[in-house]
Formats: sequence, C-alpha cells, structure tokens
Amino acid sequence: MGESFPNLNNLLIDARSAIDVLLSNLSEQKPGQLHNLLAEPSDVRAIGKHYLSVLKSRDRLLGRQLSDSAWVILIDLYVHEQNRNISVSSACVASGRPPTTALRQIRVLCEFGLIDRQHDPRDGRIVYLKLTETARKAVEEHLIELTSASQ
Repeated sequence: MGESFPNLNNLLIDARSAIDVLLSNLSEQKPGQLHNLLAEPSDVRAIGKHYLSVLKSRDRLLGRQLSDSAWVILIDLYVHEQNRNISVSSACVASGRPPTTALRQIRVLCEFGLIDRQHDPRDGRIVYLKLTETARKAVEEHLIELTSASQ
C-alpha cells in the first residue's frame, strides 16, 4: 500500500507544519478571536464533523479498545520505521504519556498482535518495536482518512 502513496510522508509533514502554524496563531489569539482564523463558524463545525468521522473510522479499523495513546504509538512507529529501529523507551517518550501508561499501551498492542517486540542482537536489554502488517495497513488507512478532507 505504501507504494500507492509515495507522497504520504510529505503530506503528513505538510499537515504537521500547518497544524504548528495554526497552533501558533491560536496561542496569539485572545478568547473569541477564533473567527479571524476561519472564515465561518460552519468551517469549524465541518472540521468537527470530519474529526468525528475519522475517530469512528479509526475505531472500525482496529476496535474501540485502543486509546489515543496507543494510536500515537502506532503512528509514531509507522512514521519512523523506515529510518531507524524504535526502542520501547523511545515509543514511551513519543506517546507523550507517563511511562507506565505507555508501557501498558505497548503491552495491549502486543496482545492484539499489532506490534512485535524484537530484542537487539547486540544488546539483549534493548527491545525494539515493529508494526505488524495488520497495524501498518490500518495506520495507512487512518492517515489517508485524515488527509481526505483536504483533497
């Protein structure tokens, strides 16, 4: 599926940049000035409607049992898997949650067969996480759904 969307990584980088700009602008706005950033209140409602649609789609992909933290871990593994191995500790940091919460989510993802643990052959203390093919396809579908509103 990755070959079908060679520019997906660029789209994600562009989306992240746009979100960063929007958040920067939002932090400069006083309460009640959101209308300066968006043309109409209906635009905000449309964003909300799309967001709810994406959340429902995400739940259909892998089930409602997965938390937002688990999805962050899956997406982080997806984004970085081609560049480097992702250790358990790196995934915990990337989740933005307390380590105990992140470790619990990693355990759940392993139990659901969405990620595999692989010990470093040189240092058995280090454990790397890899997406399973099922998780990879679900993450790709979810990310495509996220970008569908802008196309």
